[in-house]
Amino acid sequence: LQIQLLSKSQIYLLDRIGFPWESDREEFVWQMRYDELAQFVEEHGHLRVTRKENESLLGWMGTQRRRYNGHGSTELSEHQIKLLEKIGFSWAGKY
Repeated sequence: LQIQLLSKSQIYLLDRIGFPWESDREEFVWQMRYDELAQFVEEHGHLRVTRKENESLLGWMGTQRRRYNGHGSTELSEHQIKLLEKIGFSWAGKY
C-alpha cells in the first residue's frame, strides 16, 4: 500500500472549491441539503416535498425534525434552526 500526500497546490485548489475536510464534513453536507430544500421552496413556493419528487430530501426533512425534537444522534444548532425557520420549515411536518 502506497500513500501519496497532497501537494500544497492540490490542497489550495481543494480549499478554493470548498472541499469539506474531515472536521467540517457534516456541516458541509447539511448545508448542501439545506440549499437543495431552499431551492425547492424557491421553485415551488412551498415545502410540501413528496416521495415522488425527492424521497431523499423528504427523508432529510424528517431527520431534521427528529434532531430538533431531541431524537436524533445530534441536535440542530441554533444557526441551522434559524435557517430552516427562515424558509418556513414546520417542526410538526404540516404546511
